Amino acid sequence: MLHALRQTSILLFVALQFVCAAIIYKTQSHHKNVVDYIFLSASSQFHALADGIEKRFSTDTKELDALREANTKLRRELAYSKYLDCGLENNKLVLQKESLFTYTAASVISNSYVDQENYIIINRGKHHGIQAGNGVISDNGVVGVVLQSTSQYSQVMSLKHVNMKLSAALSRTNHHGTITWQGGKSNHLFKFDFIPSHVPVNIQDTIVTSGYSLVFPKGINVGVVSQLQKKTNNSHDIDVQLLTDLNSLSTVYVISNQHQAQLDSLR
Repeated sequence: MLHALRQTSILLFVALQFVCAAIIYKTQSHHKNVVDYIFLSASSQFHALADGIEKRFSTDTKELDALREANTKLRRELAYSKYLDCGLENNKLVLQKESLFTYTAASVISNSYVDQENYIIINRGKHHGIQAGNGVISDNGVVGVVLQSTSQYSQVMSLKHVNMKLSAALSRTNHHGTITWQGGKSNHLFKFDFIPSHVPVNIQDTIVTSGYSLVFPKGINVGVVSQLQKKTNNSHDIDVQLLTDLNSLSTVYVISNQHQAQLDSLR
């Protein structure tokens, strides 16, 4: 009887410890950030082991990596075509190509998409030049923004995060607004806010990144207008369907702005 009581007391004590830890995690942002970082580091070690096992037994890894590298190279060449500068060579004015953005291919290791605050873990980190604030895209469009990194892995805030705001524009008219997620399990619960009612908007109009932030180049696909009606405050009420399926991500590309430090110094 005494032994059973002692075991019950121990179990109750352990349960109370978990409850206290959960309360601290939910209410203290500092502790939450520490726990998140520890979790990311632990996840990195686990996924590194799993990634090594997968590579050892997969016969298609080299071919897949080659395709990713080819895709990354094409994106870099596209970036060259969007950024030109002038310079002097032999006393002649010439156009010089410079890449404002670089792209790094990465694999998605884990991906949450049913919570209010969803995150993605990718297998690239500080060792690969990835840092907090880098944009993340897929072949179809915007995915999210890097939140934090370890040496080999990074945590990405998904577009399906209630605190995520993306500067975007109507491709056809170049009018700018903000993309936000309304919560829920669907890719369709996105809003495009701050577009005045006098602006012509059509169903299936394409929405792209505005280029007004330091995170994404201008013109990367975000989604299309799926529903449209006018609000009483003289602006459109626009629903957006993303062009990227955030529920089935595999390969993504991390974008780094090469002039980040210069632009930050002007803020």
